[in-house]
Amino acid sequence: PELVTNYLKAILKNEKDITNVIFNTQTLSKAIFPRLSAQLNIQPTNDIVKIVDENSFIKPMFAGNILSKVEYSPSHSGLKILTFRTGNFPLSESEQVTEINLNEQSNIASLPDSASISADTPFNKFVKVELPQDTGRPDLSQAKVIVTGGRGLKTKENFEKLITPLADSFANVAKYNNTKASIGATRAVVDLGFVNNSLQIGQTGKIVQPELYVACGVSGAIQHLAGMKGSKVVVGINKEEGQPLEQVSDYTLIGDVDTVLPELTAKV
Repeated sequence: PELVTNYLKAILKNEKDITNVIFNTQTLSKAIFPRLSAQLNIQPTNDIVKIVDENSFIKPMFAGNILSKVEYSPSHSGLKILTFRTGNFPLSESEQVTEINLNEQSNIASLPDSASISADTPFNKFVKVELPQDTGRPDLSQAKVIVTGGRGLKTKENFEKLITPLADSFANVAKYNNTKASIGATRAVVDLGFVNNSLQIGQTGKIVQPELYVACGVSGAIQHLAGMKGSKVVVGINKEEGQPLEQVSDYTLIGDVDTVLPELTAKV
């Protein structure tokens, strides 16, 4: 994040015609845009779900319980730093995603001198790089189907034994392009070490809006609901009735995940 922040700051310093810096709402951007905003002394507008006009935007507040309208003065001519929920702005068929790899030597060599970071940058220490393994699944922010496991799965072994086969079984469903479902997790599961934190969905994780969201053993803490309540269809599977997740679920199946999930996997 520090390298990208300095890189963007150097570009903005030299390019005076840029009026908007736009990020999608995801873990990496949350580490970049606050740094950039602070260094440029600009108030950012984050988590936008609707564009009213070039100076007005709608964003959720209080874990998604209300929507607020943010307006820039019509006379505002300075730089805007904005982040958007990509699920609210799907790409059209004529649009495509372009990826830039800053790890490639050719790109690193072209960085402005002012974008470099010294080895003794205060408060920063390189520990190690952990990259999630390629599972052949779509990124959570772009997935049409997400299968999420919660504390009700009890153990890491149970999570892998029950959630992974169910997610894989969606490769047999033509409606979802014969693609494996992505796997998500609640913060409780991440804190217990069942999965990597890149799979965390919720207020402090990723915001998702799939066509189908299957929550297994998830009670539905308000922080988790804030990350998935925009899903088109929500299916909750839990052995206890009256859980908060039921308030946003289209379908609720009361049953033990140990019994229900293998049966559901076999029928998908």
